[in-house]
Amino acid sequence: MRHATGLSQSIGCRLTGLSLSTCRYEAQRPASDAHLSVRIIALALKRRRFGFSRIWQLLHREGLYVNHKRVYRLYHLSDLMIKRRRRRKGLATERLPMLRTMAPNLTWSMDLVMDALVTGRKIECLTVTVGFGISGVQFTRTLDSIALFAAIRRR
Repeated sequence: MRHATGLSQSIGCRLTGLSLSTCRYEAQRPASDAHLSVRIIALALKRRRFGFSRIWQLLHREGLYVNHKRVYRLYHLSDLMIKRRRRRKGLATERLPMLRTMAPNLTWSMDLVMDALVTGRKIECLTVTVGFGISGVQFTRTLDSIALFAAIRRR
């Protein structure tokens, strides 16, 4: 604003309602921050997967008793944030087209119904089997019982 209007700093501060000391303030970092920042960077490069809290613990073990908020500030000012690891998706397999069956009831399809409670826990339902998680053994037993029931009913 001063450069655009040509006003002095004190008049510009008075017009905007700012304190003159606020306008003139320049943050001064203590010399201990520079030493601490160098040590944090060295530890972070040595231990790549360590976040600021683990580095803070390492500093404590070395005898540098520093506030964790100060370590956090210097860690982030140095752009040392570790990136979160992404979960690997299942491996892709080659998809084959479905073959047509020669007679009815040779292939079956499954319809799995899923619901959740208010707490967020999932309920899995398959025909009459209900549980908070159906294991593979239970699943195959249920399918076998359905297939047996269908075979008896066809007779």
